[in-house]
Amino acid sequence: MNIYIISWFNNRLNRVHSFKELIHHYLKLDYKIVVLWMNDEKYKISHPNINYINSKVINASAARNQLLKIFYNSDQNEAVFSDDDVQILTDDLLQESFNGNDIVTFISHIKRKPKTFKYPFFSSTLFKVKKNSTRVFFDENLQANQDLDFGYNCFFNKLKIKEVYTAKLYNNKENSVMFLDEDDRKKKKKETFNLINKKYGITL
Repeated sequence: MNIYIISWFNNRLNRVHSFKELIHHYLKLDYKIVVLWMNDEKYKISHPNINYINSKVINASAARNQLLKIFYNSDQNEAVFSDDDVQILTDDLLQESFNGNDIVTFISHIKRKPKTFKYPFFSSTLFKVKKNSTRVFFDENLQANQDLDFGYNCFFNKLKIKEVYTAKLYNNKENSVMFLDEDDRKKKKKETFNLINKKYGITL
């Protein structure tokens, strides 16, 4: 099974350090690694099990879609998709079974889904995909809430998501390279939330 990683450090050394730790962890578990690389060449870690795909800087959804296309067109039936700054705290986490689902998403920032929310929760920080006749992708036009949209996309395409709420995973949200600052984050989250709900005809 391959691990697909999108990587853009945006000149943040803490992300460089997180990437190094993550790569060494995946290599220890003997995974083949494919990295969509948007960084300086000097930060690359050379290893026969790592394949880098050089790219200009593109948004996270476009980057994930490139890697999804590679997976969908491969001879592999399952794959793991990962951000470059996630930290996996136990080796058994990635062994989580699909149990009849199409996607497994690992969620660490909340303990459980609100009971009033009837749609799947999805986090792109770390997730597993099983190949299916239906191919789903991220909306590349959204500036925020891409995960919410992907969860809806799966739901309305009748793909089942297994939500794994876990403390075995760490992702520092302050490391985010998506927003300029907290005000920018709130503004884009609100705007795209309304756009997504309108897109799927959802009233919450």
